[in-house]
Amino acid sequence: MPSRSFSLSAVVLGLVCAACALSGPSSREQKLFDLVNKEREKAGLQKLVWDPQLGEAARVHTQLMAGKEELSHQFSKEPTLERRAGSAGAKFDAVAENVATAPSVQDVHRALMESEHHRDNILDPNYNAVGMSIVEEGKQLWVTQDFARVITVRSDAQIGDEVVAAVGRLRQSHGLGHVEIRQDARLKRQACAQDPDAGKVKNDYTSASELVIFTTTDPRKLPDTMKSAALSKTVRRMDMGVCFEGGATSGFSKYWVVAAFYGGAN
Repeated sequence: MPSRSFSLSAVVLGLVCAACALSGPSSREQKLFDLVNKEREKAGLQKLVWDPQLGEAARVHTQLMAGKEELSHQFSKEPTLERRAGSAGAKFDAVAENVATAPSVQDVHRALMESEHHRDNILDPNYNAVGMSIVEEGKQLWVTQDFARVITVRSDAQIGDEVVAAVGRLRQSHGLGHVEIRQDARLKRQACAQDPDAGKVKNDYTSASELVIFTTTDPRKLPDTMKSAALSKTVRRMDMGVCFEGGATSGFSKYWVVAAFYGGAN
């Protein structure tokens, strides 16, 4: 029986050519993608979607591994995982990677599932997307799986509308009335400053009863500080600014929200 060579490596983190042509999975990659989703389905998890940007980042890295015949998450002078994925165009707030080499797709998948850290990446409910690459070199397949919780990039106005809707639902669920909500250009500038100084902003809005600054990738889920301010029985108005931070040096992305409440405290 011929010998079989297996090797694995995994990394979790907590910029490839953005103009490169992005393509769908090859037949082998599709097979591995399907195997991963079958495992997630068996575990009662949401299936991953194929992300072409993650796939491009994985492809470039896999070609390096196959050329060097060495497993690694980062070769000398190669960008980090988050920079590779971000440069390919992916926007996310969590990213992880599995790399492996084995003679067949089934062998790769079996070895990954038998390894705790690789299995954890495959079955992590936090991720919603993946890109994979398989390169054959000799009798071995070289594989990269890049997982991420990908953010759907929307306009600042759309995110603002979703925050407004979330505040409205929250107040309605507590039997509270309508609050006037306005978009404020100055607050938007504060949001676009990224990581604004809350004390300094508060000094510019001395008439506000409450000031809330937070980041989000899902505006439907308000932080406790925002919930508390929005549920004030005496609040009558909320001014707000929203700005997207797209990750200038990596794919890590989020929305900044700055909200000023007027009308008094409970």
